[in-house]
Order: sequence, then structure tokens, then C-alpha cells
Amino acid sequence: MDDKEALDALVRDMHALKASLRKNQPLLRNLMLGRGWGILSFEMGIGTAGFAVICHFLVSAYGSFGAIPTALKLCLIAFIVAVNAVGIVYKLFLVARRSRELEQGMSLGPLISLYFTGPMLHASLASVVLMLAGSLIAGFSGMPWLAVPIVCSLIVVPVNAIADMTGFKEYYLTGYACLAGGIAAYFLIASAPFLALALAAASAYFSFGIATTFAYKRRGRP
Repeated sequence: MDDKEALDALVRDMHALKASLRKNQPLLRNLMLGRGWGILSFEMGIGTAGFAVICHFLVSAYGSFGAIPTALKLCLIAFIVAVNAVGIVYKLFLVARRSRELEQGMSLGPLISLYFTGPMLHASLASVVLMLAGSLIAGFSGMPWLAVPIVCSLIVVPVNAIADMTGFKEYYLTGYACLAGGIAAYFLIASAPFLALALAAASAYFSFGIATTFAYKRRGRP
């Protein structure tokens, strides 16, 4: 294959990718307009941030998380596990229900693949690797709490990529709120790690709730 043929093949691939993105964009946009997204995000934000704030005051009272009475500690752990488990299950339910409304017979697998097209994959892969690597390094270094600001600040990349793909500029609010919340959390990690977690959770969940609410109100449910 000579240079001209290689260039022609590259141009054809680029046109095919653009056509695929144009085809999938309406479905992606409509999926992001579900009414339940904002409510779910606010609920998870309140639950996670509330858990972190309560833990902060209990640690201040007892001296450490380990010193908190076992029964109370187990209740707190059960609460935050339940909040996230219910949130994940309900999120999958919302996505599956919305996809059935928009595309009859579309399962969750092909739906997820719509988000991970070439540009989305490459935009997100580096940040996901950095999140995982940074969290592992923090854990092995004896500073596991550093994973909170690392993950929160790097979420800006995939969230802003979704904003680009769907055309919903409201989601830039979530991306940059996570970046700001993650950076601010760095300054709280040493002295108040649970408050850092509360700040990170609030910046992510509340900003996403606000963004989805504004997106829904501006465009309505198709």
C-alpha cells in the first residue's frame, strides 16, 4: 500500500467514525435526559456526604475511627454500602428503562458500547489508569485517603468527554466542580479526611444533579 492509498484509507476511517458518532449522538443525548438522574444524584450526594460528616464528628469525639463503638461503626458501614448499592442498581435500572423507551430491544451491553467509541475510550482511558494507579500507590504508601482527591479531580476528563459527545454543556459544570473539589480535598486529607470525602462527594453528586436538572428543564424529555 503506497502513501496515497494509506491516506485514502485513513480518510475513509475518519468519515466512518464521524458517521457513527452522528448516528449514536441522538440516543446518547436522549439517555442523559432521564428525569431520575438528578434525583438519584442528589440522594447519593446527601447519603455519602452525610456519612462522611457524621464519621468526622465521631472520630473527633472518640479519637479515631477504630475507637468508635463496634455497633455504631457497623451501622455506618452498612449505611454507606447500602447507599451505593441501591444507587448503582437504580442507575442501571434507569439506563435500561430509558434505552428500552428509545430503542426497543436494546440491551445494556450495546448501550454501554455507545459511550466507549474511539474518542471516548481514548479520552477516558488515561484518566482511569491514573485513578487506579494513583489509588494503588496511595494505598501501598500508607496514605489511602489520597485516593479521594486523586479520583475526584481526574473525573473531569471522562465527564467533559461526555459533555462533548452529547452536546450538553451543563455537564462541564460537573467536570470542573469535581476538579475543584478534588484539588480542595487535598488540603483537608491530612487534618480531616472524612471532610475531604464529604467535599469530594458533594462536588461530584450535587453538581451532576444540578447539571442533569438544568439539561432536562432546558430540553425536556423527548
